[in-house]
Amino acid sequence: MNSFIEFQARTFTLQEKTSLACRTRNQGEITIQAVAVEQGTWKEIEGQSVSVRLDQKNIEDLFERAGHRLGEGLQLDYWQSHYNDDEDDPNRPRLELFLILQNPKTWDALEKATGERIKALYMQHRQAIKQLTTAEQEKYNRVREIAKDPEALEFLPPTEIMVYVDADPESGFKAYSGHIFVDEKSQFSAKLNQWEQLVIEQEIQREDFTGWLRNFERKPWALALPYEYRGQVKPMYPDFLVLRKEAGHLVVDILEPHGDQFADTYAKAKGLAQFAAKHAANFGRIEFIRISDGEIMRLDLADSVNRAKVLSVDSNQALDLIFSG
Repeated sequence: MNSFIEFQARTFTLQEKTSLACRTRNQGEITIQAVAVEQGTWKEIEGQSVSVRLDQKNIEDLFERAGHRLGEGLQLDYWQSHYNDDEDDPNRPRLELFLILQNPKTWDALEKATGERIKALYMQHRQAIKQLTTAEQEKYNRVREIAKDPEALEFLPPTEIMVYVDADPESGFKAYSGHIFVDEKSQFSAKLNQWEQLVIEQEIQREDFTGWLRNFERKPWALALPYEYRGQVKPMYPDFLVLRKEAGHLVVDILEPHGDQFADTYAKAKGLAQFAAKHAANFGRIEFIRISDGEIMRLDLADSVNRAKVLSVDSNQALDLIFSG
């Protein structure tokens, strides 16, 4: 990690380096601009710059703040590597690190360098990771989940799941066949809305059907895809994963029946299209689905023509036109 922080310092211009050197030689005080880093996005908080006296206690506090931003005690690694650089001023590495991390260009370069390193290490050891238990593999997924940009994670379905089921006939729960997880009667009970029920019942009747999975929201094993709405990246959970046999091989379809009553419907359709643009080769169908007068209308986003249409929408009305056209 030290090498990454050193790399950031070298991204400064000569003028910035000179300014940094002057600011870290125990001047009476320094001015700090308050910043927040939210999901990897650097935001300066206007009107919240403060001046800090450079006494020993404040220097240690600033160094600790740098540690909170880096995590894992990495500020100590940096200090241990550089405290001999200036024997007359052992506090210089502490202030230097804090000021380096106040620079948004530095932060972006740091995230890029560390992200590339994590990806390289994961690809290097990917096969070995796959040999680990599901719980051990999940630890590696958690590391990749904190990336600035959403990354593909290994899908790790457990050997068993626990979900709520209401046995009351009036509850709306219904027993289905063909689910990957079944009870002692080889059935799976779920409460599906009308659209979901129509879609999965039609899938079960297909000649090439092998199995299906109800993709519950926010379960640790659920498949989540990113979509952006009003400047925020959020997870979406497609309703169904369907397994089929195609030319003697198993393929997985992603099916998302979704109504237009939600303001972010078009954004979710675009998110699914963006996912398809990257990963369509790994799946069969990737469908955004609507029901009209009992008829199932499908947009297969694995198809590049459909995908291009959906990627161009900016409202639910524009998505409606694609379905109606």
